[in-house]
Amino acid sequence: MVNVTIIGSLIGLVLLISSFVTTLSSTNKSSYLILTLTASSLLIYSKLLLKKEKAHSQYLTYLFYTIIFFFSIYTGCFLHKNVTATSFCVFMVVMPLFFINRPITVNIFQAISTVLFCYFSMKNKPSYYYNIDILNGISFFFVGSAVNFHSLSLKLRDISIQGHLKSQRDTDALTQIYNRGGIEQIIRDYLAFQKTPAAMVLLDIDNFKTINDTFGHESGDALLIETANILQSHFRKEDYVGRLGGDEFVVFLPGFVNPDSLSNKLGNLVQILNRTLIGDSGTYSISASIGVALYPKDADNYDELYKRADEAMYKIKKSGKSGFVIYDKAL
Repeated sequence: MVNVTIIGSLIGLVLLISSFVTTLSSTNKSSYLILTLTASSLLIYSKLLLKKEKAHSQYLTYLFYTIIFFFSIYTGCFLHKNVTATSFCVFMVVMPLFFINRPITVNIFQAISTVLFCYFSMKNKPSYYYNIDILNGISFFFVGSAVNFHSLSLKLRDISIQGHLKSQRDTDALTQIYNRGGIEQIIRDYLAFQKTPAAMVLLDIDNFKTINDTFGHESGDALLIETANILQSHFRKEDYVGRLGGDEFVVFLPGFVNPDSLSNKLGNLVQILNRTLIGDSGTYSISASIGVALYPKDADNYDELYKRADEAMYKIKKSGKSGFVIYDKAL
């Protein structure tokens, strides 16, 4: 996209200069010469600013193009009343090439400019010339719009690709829930910008290694997938479910402020996760140990909140597993 913008800008610059140079033989040669040199300098300067990615470069570029647009309307509708306007029509096609990353903004700008151009042409020029100007202005507006819509389709495709790549980067390949990096970033962002209470729930499958070694990795993977599905269906749509690695899961509940309701939900979850596997070598019970920490009551940052939830989870593991503990300083 960057290369296309650079190439488009260079082509647009050549076309713009050429459109002004063609009128140098007309009256007011000095005005056109000054306008051509000014436009060229401003365009080059604006692209250098954009290349350096300075914060104010985009606004300066919009200002430059607005000035040039008004100049082209002024020369086409006021200075030369007995000839058809050329610079404005050429610029209608040139501008989208400079702003290939801003298709919607450009299209709105072009629509307003076309209306102004047609209005002033009709007010100031003989009917023969303003009819041609109106026809050309509308025609070139649609040509510019076609360039804009093509740019928009490219931009939407890039957004879709980037979103897909981000989803792949943040999603656990096995369970299709958030991976450690994805869920951790969500929680960190929430804790950094939100003040409403929340809860972090850590869950560990008890004796997972024994089950995995006894029944095989395929059965272990199936258990992880089933656990992820249970967590997603058990909590709200606005809650975030992630796998931190191995058999450790995390659920983040933004805005959850009712400890009694949370206790009931976790009690039901423990019962759902209590299952039995029967194999050739015997019967094995599946259960889960859960630890909970509350924000901002127990901690106000990710690392401390995770530490508190982890302490609560190991408290229940030491107490016989298959249950949950909500963190308390007494632990």
